[in-house]
Amino acid sequence: MGVSLIIANRNNSRFLRECLESALGQSLPFDEIIVVDDASDDDSQEHLQAFASRESRIRIIFSTRRLGVAVARDTAIRAARSSHLSTLDSDDFFWNPQKNEQEWRVICRDSGIRPVIAFSDVQRVAVDGKSLCALSALRQIHEGAIFWPLLFRRGFIPRDFTFPRSMYFTAGGYDAKMPPYEDWDLKLRLSRMCDFRYTGVGGVAYRMNPSGLSAAPASEHLKTMWCVARKNTAHMGWPRRAFARLGACVGIFWSLRGAVKAWVKRQVLRKGT
Repeated sequence: MGVSLIIANRNNSRFLRECLESALGQSLPFDEIIVVDDASDDDSQEHLQAFASRESRIRIIFSTRRLGVAVARDTAIRAARSSHLSTLDSDDFFWNPQKNEQEWRVICRDSGIRPVIAFSDVQRVAVDGKSLCALSALRQIHEGAIFWPLLFRRGFIPRDFTFPRSMYFTAGGYDAKMPPYEDWDLKLRLSRMCDFRYTGVGGVAYRMNPSGLSAAPASEHLKTMWCVARKNTAHMGWPRRAFARLGACVGIFWSLRGAVKAWVKRQVLRKGT
């Protein structure tokens, strides 16, 4: 029993120290910290080798070709030795040094008929690490069987949670065809089989990195999110499937309303010229 931390890295050398030090500083230590470097062409590999030489719990997997985040995480998960997993992006860090301990307590306390996934609050931070806001102050927390809130993108969407490694494989793992929403896709599949429980404490600091997910074009977001919604409602019968997809569409457009408005504005200006 224990938790393996999975970190995928691609050209984030400037954030690696903060990321890894926050992982090593947890009050309940991770059994192991597996970092997959996705063929970085900055000095990430030198930083990772230096950390691994000082800390035996850090295991590094260097890829010589681009894998993408889904395959990189899958590679680390398959190499993990613990019963449970947690994830962290290499440009993020743990806001709370007790994040792993609190989530493990929830799992030990609430495990029942259905497997338990424990999640914590998410702190938005600027690129320099300064606090912006906690997501729990902006969105409603849902617990238990949260498939429908996740599908409709209503309320708080858990991230970097602690979950059973066995359930990753039962759910089918990451779908490499779904970037940049392979996370949402996996969460939807896990939510059909597991109960999500909230720790009530802070967890991960999510860096609002302009070169990250938000940098992708709005059309890419819309196309991939619709593919995820269709995939995760394909098992439903009519008319439940129609209702589910309609609700998912509303949630997708609402969550991307800023990007959609900007795209429409660009199209109008382009036609005007």
